[in-house]
Amino acid sequence: MKVVVVGCRGWGQMHLRALAQLGVDLEIMERDREAARTCVERYGARKVYESYSSVLSSDANVVDLVVPHHLHRDMAVEALKAGRHVLVEKPMARTEAEALDMINAASRSAESSWSPTSSTSTRRLGTLWI
Repeated sequence: MKVVVVGCRGWGQMHLRALAQLGVDLEIMERDREAARTCVERYGARKVYESYSSVLSSDANVVDLVVPHHLHRDMAVEALKAGRHVLVEKPMARTEAEALDMINAASRSAESSWSPTSSTSTRRLGTLWI
């Protein structure tokens, strides 16, 4: 499973540590080159993207958005439209309308409506829940 963590400072490091322990293929998107270098060294990220459009063009299975809340809706909807599974740090959105936009985008993309009980995810993640 290939996961791109978008934003590797702050809480992004927590996500990276947990995902590295799971043994997934880690990639990151981080505009701050020094922060990106640190994340590559600490967590073994195999690739660094400098733009979100590059992330969406990649072959990643999951996009983990660890970005400011005001970016959640637009970035999540774009990733869902690109056929990616999406993880979003809380709060999901700033408003109910933004959350509904995200839910509707996930509903339209059956592949991207991630359910932790699905057999593929359970098999790959085991019993550790993030």
